[in-house]
Amino acid sequence: MGKNSFILLFAAMFLISCKPSLQTEKNIPNKVDSTISQKTTGTDMFPKARENETQHIIELPALENEQLHKVEIFVTKRMEVDCNYHSLAGKLEVKELSGWGYDYYLFNTNGEVLSTMMACPDSSLTEKDVISESKLLNYNSKLPIVIYTPRGYQVKYKFWNASSEENTAKPVVLKEQQLTLRFDSREEISFQENKATITIFGFDASLADVPASVIVKKEIDVSSIPLSIRIDVPQNPENLIEPTITSSSEVRYYLSFESEQKNNTSIHLDTKARDIFPNLLDLEDQTFYLSLYTVETN
Repeated sequence: MGKNSFILLFAAMFLISCKPSLQTEKNIPNKVDSTISQKTTGTDMFPKARENETQHIIELPALENEQLHKVEIFVTKRMEVDCNYHSLAGKLEVKELSGWGYDYYLFNTNGEVLSTMMACPDSSLTEKDVISESKLLNYNSKLPIVIYTPRGYQVKYKFWNASSEENTAKPVVLKEQQLTLRFDSREEISFQENKATITIFGFDASLADVPASVIVKKEIDVSSIPLSIRIDVPQNPENLIEPTITSSSEVRYYLSFESEQKNNTSIHLDTKARDIFPNLLDLEDQTFYLSLYTVETN
């Protein structure tokens, strides 16, 4: 080999040794790992999944007027089932992330499946998602939704949104019925003032020291007795009693008649005639006796 050929061969070998190397596969995962780390920023403070447990993370996209949106989350498991309705036994429990104030959710289950007991036309099975009881959450794109389930379960979610339009509920109007109330006296009474007030009260006799509730009140004109008055009363008067009537309550009703007269006197029910009735309709066609009383003054 001549001197010139040796120089050319040496130069070629030098150039090859200086060529930059291609990126190796070992470097590519490092790039992917950094991307994953960026996506999970904000979830590292949550506890790691325990053995035989899976952590699920839902990251919500930002929306306008997020207060009008909800997220429904539920747990599912793919199973072969018959024609009955099946659901997972278990509940999504809210846990607080200590030191942060954030919530996360833990699906506690014994692995059992609840089912209706209908008779199926055949013994065929179909593969379906059996779902748990769901939980409706406020929509907040700033925080991830973190759920822990036993392995083998999936977490699914739905979006719900409310209309900004407001509607007004129609108030319930209690239907009314009429009672005839009769008033008389065992003594001679003259009305110098012609105004009187009839009030029907309702109360729960099983409660002590609870004031009676007004069921109906009516102002009337009266000049003499005997007297018959038609009065409108609601069909469900117990709904007007406070506190709210329960299955253990003892509902009772009574009547009052008040008419202020001259010379510090008043006309109202005879103390011996203040009956208490278990049913409002029991007042129908009853005769209530009135007496004249002197109003004590200091």
